[in-house]
Amino acid sequence: MYVFKMSILKSNKNLDSCVTYKSLIIGAGSIGLKHFQILKKLGHEIRVVSKREDIKFPIYADTTNALDNYKPNYVVISNDTNKHIKELKKVLSKSYINKILVEKPLTNNLDDISLIKKKRINIYVGYNLRYHPFIKFMKNLSLTEVFLSANIYVGQYLPNWRPKRNYKDCYSSDYTRGGGILLELSHEFDYMLHLFGKCVKNFSFLEKLSDLEINCDDSAVGILQFERCRQVSYNLNLLDKTGRREIILNTDKNTYKFDLAKNILTTKNDLHKLNIDKNETYKNMHLDILNNNGKFACSLKESIEVLNLIERIQKS
Repeated sequence: MYVFKMSILKSNKNLDSCVTYKSLIIGAGSIGLKHFQILKKLGHEIRVVSKREDIKFPIYADTTNALDNYKPNYVVISNDTNKHIKELKKVLSKSYINKILVEKPLTNNLDDISLIKKKRINIYVGYNLRYHPFIKFMKNLSLTEVFLSANIYVGQYLPNWRPKRNYKDCYSSDYTRGGGILLELSHEFDYMLHLFGKCVKNFSFLEKLSDLEINCDDSAVGILQFERCRQVSYNLNLLDKTGRREIILNTDKNTYKFDLAKNILTTKNDLHKLNIDKNETYKNMHLDILNNNGKFACSLKESIEVLNLIERIQKS
């Protein structure tokens, strides 16, 4: 009988405390407010850069003014994807030397990369799924088992993503603002590279299949070959009205089905259900970056590799 190593799935307890930080969050959309709530619970002093007038906590209207007057020692950039590099450039222009987290993806335009210093080692990108216990389990599993094939499926109906907002007004529906299936679900390409190594072959195609009022692709399917897993098929879409996020992994010793939406792992002999707070991966990402120099975090270099893979898929 396969013995599941539950210790791999538990939070890293030595990261559960954090020194006091003055954090600056750039952007007050849904993800910016999520970072605010999490960092607040960790005891951070926080200011936000936003032009919103309906927010009661301290706000600066401009990033440069916030850096000059607030002098943060941790910066989170979480505005629209197409504005990430612009804000990052502002932060770096002020000779800011402390840690920076940029929400995923880094940008929707690879040409923007030339505007930043690629050698900076304290810039991280917010691929928090790396901190999901199942992804960490698979990373450890790669040390003892050979990955043969994987099937990845992610589907969620776009109008259901943010129930309180019209999907047509969200950046997710606009390619020029960083929307579209590949950028929206770039988490999957990050953990593919993180788990399977370099992508050596790619056969993919993209389409807009629905009647959603968007100007970008809503479906992507393909087969990729990686250094450490020779067959990886994927189906990503903004169409699935039930909502699923799954990975099926075949190794030389077992078959694993990971349900990342319901936090259930099924093997040939066992089923394991985890109780995971939805913000746990974000919290552990912040703590790893601040207390552990981002040992597991997506680096600036790795985030560019994700974008390079996405560009290859777009051109295939």
